[in-house]
Amino acid sequence: MVCCVQCITLGFSMTTTVANTTPKASASDRDMFLGLLFPADEHRLYGYVTSTNIKLVLVVSDPAAVDRDIKKLFRSIHESYIALVSNPFYNPDSVIESKKFDSSMDALLVDTSKS
Repeated sequence: MVCCVQCITLGFSMTTTVANTTPKASASDRDMFLGLLFPADEHRLYGYVTSTNIKLVLVVSDPAAVDRDIKKLFRSIHESYIALVSNPFYNPDSVIESKKFDSSMDALLVDTSKS
């Protein structure tokens, strides 16, 4: 996986910035992955929408990053988020303050920076 660690952190914190249009409901990853949303000079923005309408934006500064790797990263983030919200004590209207979720995000960033 080839992505900038700093940009992944920034992108995940921007969970509500995708336009209000969402793909048709489907179980496939292809429909959840919005692909390249905006190419800029030094960065590219990718989008992902979950079946529960949670929007994720990933800012990538590495021009060598490919869609396959971006999809894999989004799936991993989504799986970590599912584990978080499956906790009966989690309040969906609160800020994410889970050590387990933080450690899973840190692990993703470490894996990403090594590739």
